[in-house]
This record gives sequence, C-alpha cells and structure tokens, in this order.
Amino acid sequence: MKIFKFTLYLLFFLFLISSKSYSQEPYVITSESLEIIPNKYLSFLEGFDETVSFETLENAEWSEKRLNVQSMVDGYWVRFAVKNNLQTGKIGLSHNFNYEKKIFIKNLLGIDEFSYWKLEFNKHRGKDHIGGAYQLKIPTNELTFIYDFFRNNPADRFNSKDNYHRMMIGTW
Repeated sequence: MKIFKFTLYLLFFLFLISSKSYSQEPYVITSESLEIIPNKYLSFLEGFDETVSFETLENAEWSEKRLNVQSMVDGYWVRFAVKNNLQTGKIGLSHNFNYEKKIFIKNLLGIDEFSYWKLEFNKHRGKDHIGGAYQLKIPTNELTFIYDFFRNNPADRFNSKDNYHRMMIGTW
C-alpha cells in the first residue's frame, strides 16, 4: 500500500511539472566541462525583481528576448530547462559577470530556492556558491527548470552590453 501511495504521489508530481512546462526544448548537459548555454534555450521576464515569488514566475508570460534595455539595470529573469545526461547530479552554473543573483530550480526533487546574493554586500563564498557560480542538484536523465535573476546596477556598459545573461553549465 505504501508503494502504491508513493507511486501515485510521484506520478501526480511529475504531472504537475510537465503541465507547467513550456514549449522550449531543454538544453542537454553532455559535457563535464563548462559549456555556454545558447540564447535559443532562454526565455525572459521583465518587470519583476528578486523578491518575486516562485508561483508568480511559474505562471508569468515569458518572451523569447529581452524587450527593454532598461531591464538590465532594473532586473530581469531568465528561464530555461536542462536535461542532465551526466553520471553526477552535482552541476555547476557559472554566470558571465554579475552583481546580483537569485535562483529557483524545479525538478522531481522539488523546488529549491537559492538566497539572494549581491556583490560586496553578501559573502563571496557560500555553501552552494562561489560568487556568481552556483552548485545545483540536477538529477540524471530528468528535466529541471531553472529561473535565474539578473541585474547590473550600477550599469557596467562593457561587461553587460550583449551577453550579460551568458551562462555556462557543467559539473561542479
């Protein structure tokens, strides 16, 4: 009976994840080395800062590109899906050049919320990050949705011109 209940709960949870998924194909992690996630895998949400709830992010209308240049200073969210084809579930997500960071991940392990981090205000090294590089728990052969906050305030015109939201992913 316990196995039946567990299986039923697992199927229900997987149904919830798949019902909230979106049409973008997932980026497949196949290399242990850090690889840049191409922009075609990303979708964008503007007008929300680091205090937004996960439910709001999950139910919002996302776009294929950033629409407002001012959102680089005001903040914007990037969403993408990954499938981990590696033997390990310890995955590193490295960010190009960031002053601030807030991340949510959702997979069959549940929803994981990473604390808001701001350069020079919070510790450079934490239990799950070193600066803008984060250690994520992404189960092997499973789909994981990542919601990633970006803001560049004060604006750094050199480092944020085109690829402020550039990310690399691989083993931790």
